[in-house]
Amino acid sequence: MLISPIGSSSFNPLPHVKFAHSRCKTEFAQQSFSNKPSCNLIGQYCYPKINYRKYDNLKQSAQLKEAADCFSFGAHNLVSPTFFDDFLEIPLRSQSSASGALLLPASSVRLPAFSRPEFRSSSPKNWGSPFQGATQKFRSRSLSRNFLGQSKNLEDKISIIPSIYQTGLEQNIESNLGVKPAQTEIKKFKNGETYINIEEDVRGKDVYLMPAGGENVNDNLMETYLKADAAKRAGAQKVVAIMPNFDYARQERRVKAGEPISAKLNMDLLKTSGVDEVITTDLHAQAIEGFASNDFKITQLESLPVMKEYIKNKNIPDLIVVSPDLGGTKRAENLAAELNCEKAIIHKHRYKHNEACAENIIGDVNGKNCIIYDDIIDTAGTICAAAQMLKDCGAKDIYVCASHGLFNGSAQERLQNAPIKEVIVTNSVQPKSNPIDKIKQVDISAQISDTIRKISS
Repeated sequence: MLISPIGSSSFNPLPHVKFAHSRCKTEFAQQSFSNKPSCNLIGQYCYPKINYRKYDNLKQSAQLKEAADCFSFGAHNLVSPTFFDDFLEIPLRSQSSASGALLLPASSVRLPAFSRPEFRSSSPKNWGSPFQGATQKFRSRSLSRNFLGQSKNLEDKISIIPSIYQTGLEQNIESNLGVKPAQTEIKKFKNGETYINIEEDVRGKDVYLMPAGGENVNDNLMETYLKADAAKRAGAQKVVAIMPNFDYARQERRVKAGEPISAKLNMDLLKTSGVDEVITTDLHAQAIEGFASNDFKITQLESLPVMKEYIKNKNIPDLIVVSPDLGGTKRAENLAAELNCEKAIIHKHRYKHNEACAENIIGDVNGKNCIIYDDIIDTAGTICAAAQMLKDCGAKDIYVCASHGLFNGSAQERLQNAPIKEVIVTNSVQPKSNPIDKIKQVDISAQISDTIRKISS
């Protein structure tokens, strides 16, 4: 078989078989190896022999020979192929830095008539005729049955590691995906330490860590670190932490000389524990993504689509979107553009942590229904002060939208007494017990589920 690189101007007598390799830069050589067995490609395409490329040095020649051995299903490093619309890609791994892939048309991959492939002896003299429709022996257990036309279900590709305190968001994600959580033992010792044991086999799978639903942020993070480490040690191919509310996100910079950059440290600890990717929602500061290294991915989702749909369904007239501080101006602009309405900005001054005062408003809110759009409601001090200022300036009904509703301290009591009609938050954080009637939750599980499907498809 002549193996040619994609895009080569050389004549290729087998246009339906292409070989992509990072080392393929020289011309072909018609050098045949008569001791190679026939290659039977599961179906109609069968070829008598393999021709190897001539390289400038022995190292490159050995790399191509290894790749060609993969093509004849004789090498140990053949990995699972991927189906596309009109071709099949089979990645090839080598011990060196070189890598490549075989590209075959989807039409050339045919499921044999028998239900289970017949594995013949690896000895060349026992491989039989290439026209018998049987496959050669696979010396690699890593080859997926996808090559035989049988695609894996999502449940075979991923494992979901639950939280010690299951949240409504976790239940919705599992329901959307149709995947049950892996059997996992999670418990607390008497001294407060967390114990994790993943009892199911996760080797070779993409493992998704569900958001920890406890009230203590530090305990939640420690649970995530331990689950990631356990999954990696159990042979997981990829570990993805679902953290809709990224903890320590508000400590992304130093204000005083003796302060740490806690968001950066959290990112480093996640990577060290074995996490490969984080799925989060509406980071407090976009610069946090810059803390991640090139081999650590952050997928940031937005609550804007679900907030927009909720507000549109209420048919509120005379709308104006208000940012409670200068830092959220861009966020308010995006929502105002989606709702096709005006925007306003409140200038606030923060005296100390968790305490702020609204001082001035930019924009006209007189006689309008206001939507205050923020990312986090913690103690609700800023939100309640902003709502009172809007009311004093002649605003009608006041709604509050926020991605993450923490509602710590006396937040719910403040919101109950404030001139606010509704508080709309996502279910990124487990709600407090006995929430007030003003608080409404919108579900973001559909966005997270779609992201999981894209990552593990």
